[in-house]
Amino acid sequence: MRESEQPESFVWSSAEPAYHALLAPELGEAAASPVHAELLAARALRLRTATIGGVCRPESEVSLAPLAHLPALREVDLTRTYLRQDDIDALAGHVGIEALALRAYGDAIQDRLDLAPLRALAGLRRLTLVDLRVRSLAPLAGLRGLRALRIRYNATMGALVAEPERLSLAPLRGLEALELAGRLGRVALELAELGRCARLRELRLSDTEDAPLVSAAPLARLRRLRRLDLAGTRLAGLDGLWELPLEVLEVPATVPQAEVVAFLGAHPGCEVYRAGVGP
Repeated sequence: MRESEQPESFVWSSAEPAYHALLAPELGEAAASPVHAELLAARALRLRTATIGGVCRPESEVSLAPLAHLPALREVDLTRTYLRQDDIDALAGHVGIEALALRAYGDAIQDRLDLAPLRALAGLRRLTLVDLRVRSLAPLAGLRGLRALRIRYNATMGALVAEPERLSLAPLRGLEALELAGRLGRVALELAELGRCARLRELRLSDTEDAPLVSAAPLARLRRLRRLDLAGTRLAGLDGLWELPLEVLEVPATVPQAEVVAFLGAHPGCEVYRAGVGP
């Protein structure tokens, strides 16, 4: 945003404690005092990162309205005990966001969220979703600018998606890091199509109920891959991995120890971890 396009003033209201919550990580103790309103206003115009809540103190009531007054905002990390569709819709209106992390914390059953509004974030490069119950993961394929996508689901209440679905990430040709881990339920990743994401350097996958990963052969096309974590799968062997320039490899105990030893001999520069065994 050019300087001339920035608003002349930052709207400060003592009735909006959310301003304090959003600015506190940036300003420290100064954010708690209305005496520093002018300082807060000036800093807010330059604020690039907003961290709302956290694992130790998830926020469920703090309004996201103050984000509208942060024209330079590029990164948002939101942790709530209970995430709402209103949160997704509000964040989708901030088209300058480049990195977004959404985390649900606690055992409460979450709403099923529609991720489709996030497609408005044309500049989004990094997306992290932790323990979100969603209607579908399909809208993620429309985020063509993504460089990193991380989905972790370990919630004990409910499933990740509403209905069984096949997930194709082939349109995300620019992906450099991908993580699909935890209790993925009835999500089947189109593994063969993942080879089209030729820029991948980091990959972590877990089994799903409908498509356990027993062969890594489809990954042989990922010639830039450096870190691969398949410890959460039922991988049976290392076919497809021998020619990759791996620096770190994690595999489950279902891979024979003899094959791991042979792989180490052929790749002395690679750190190999076998579940329950170590390097």
